[in-house]
Amino acid sequence: MKNLIRMNKTCNKRIVLGEGTLQELSKEVYNVFGSYCKAAKALSLSYTEFWKFYNGKRKSIPESTFDKMCEILQINKNKLNFNILEPIETRFTLDVPLNKCLIKKDGKFFLNVKTLLVDSKYLDKLKELKGLIKNFNYKIEENQLIINFEVYDRGKKNFKKKIDKLPWLLQLNEELLYFLGLRFGDGTSGSRVGIINQNLDLLKFCVNFLEKFSERKSIEGLIMIYDKSELQNIQAYKINLESVGIFNPKVIKNYKAYGKYSYATYINNNFLSKILEYLIMNMKELWNSLSLELKGSFLAGIFDAEGNVNKWDGNIRISQLTPNKVDLIDFILKQEKYNFRYDGCNFVIGNLKKTRTEDFKKFEKQILPYMKNKLKIKEVIEMFNGNLIKPSFNEIVKIIFQRPGITQKELKEILNKRCDRELRALINQNYLRIVDYPRKYFITIKGLECIK
Repeated sequence: MKNLIRMNKTCNKRIVLGEGTLQELSKEVYNVFGSYCKAAKALSLSYTEFWKFYNGKRKSIPESTFDKMCEILQINKNKLNFNILEPIETRFTLDVPLNKCLIKKDGKFFLNVKTLLVDSKYLDKLKELKGLIKNFNYKIEENQLIINFEVYDRGKKNFKKKIDKLPWLLQLNEELLYFLGLRFGDGTSGSRVGIINQNLDLLKFCVNFLEKFSERKSIEGLIMIYDKSELQNIQAYKINLESVGIFNPKVIKNYKAYGKYSYATYINNNFLSKILEYLIMNMKELWNSLSLELKGSFLAGIFDAEGNVNKWDGNIRISQLTPNKVDLIDFILKQEKYNFRYDGCNFVIGNLKKTRTEDFKKFEKQILPYMKNKLKIKEVIEMFNGNLIKPSFNEIVKIIFQRPGITQKELKEILNKRCDRELRALINQNYLRIVDYPRKYFITIKGLECIK
């Protein structure tokens, strides 16, 4: 999903060259390769982005791209006249210590938005973004921070008015921590605050949560099509989204992405996004001060987004590859004393039989009560009750019922895939029995009840 919604870019200084210089250099690179595609590939740019450089549509260039350009043209960049523009990500960060903006009152935690955005001069710094933002001002009204400004719309080539609202004191409650975990695992980034997911339960929760920070009409939806065969289902997908309060979604086609389709819902609120990112950045410091309920809500959000129940091996997994996210999940699971391993793609909880019961009891007490994905809740409960059979296994049981004594090789030919793990799970749960060698599979009375 990460290549579908505008994501955070690596901080990179940008180079501002003299009038027309960037366009001239781009044309020289084009002459070296003789095509837009080859030139763009050499600079690690998209075709469209290189075209914009070539046609003078860009005034600055990432420093790393500028270095590649000079290398290709064998130019000493120090002989060119240019200015270095520090990235917005480093100029506009929330660098307030957590202890200065975190308030504990009556056993509840609140984030002081005034300290974080106003006293830190963060909002005042935004006025420096001339050309992107204008008529920027903010005020306090009924315990809310109301931010008014006009932002440049690159698509429409004009400025549009925007009003963002935030509570003066933001309570760190179960709802917020759950959404924080959900967005951490499966969310949009940048100024878009929302999630990317197929599950309608999660989308409905997200819509209800975002309504607290925006009007319903400002909540946007997307239907993302990754497989051409799904185009015929667009109307059905629109009806699904309407059932959870998302109307008039845009349709985006990306046939290079993995999967068939997905949904997204979000609001554009850069200030709320900054606050959520601030909480994630300071989560290690905050973690041990949180209650069991708040910890469980955050972990439940992550699991509903990126978790899965592995009935083949009888364990629970959380998928994650992004280094900083891997680091935080690793820290939290260690703090909570889960027994787990990270295999390079997944955090596997309950991987050791001797500690599996202990881990599952902890998960059942801490995380399960706060989950909202009904399908995953059902699968977790089934596994905890010893049912390690997935509905998809029924096809194998039916084939063996119709052809008693079938071998694994024959099964593979019928299904056009290996099914070692499924067979092992079915045997362990006494749905099948094996005879002789090579192994011949037969259905048991329990397996027969499964297909009735």
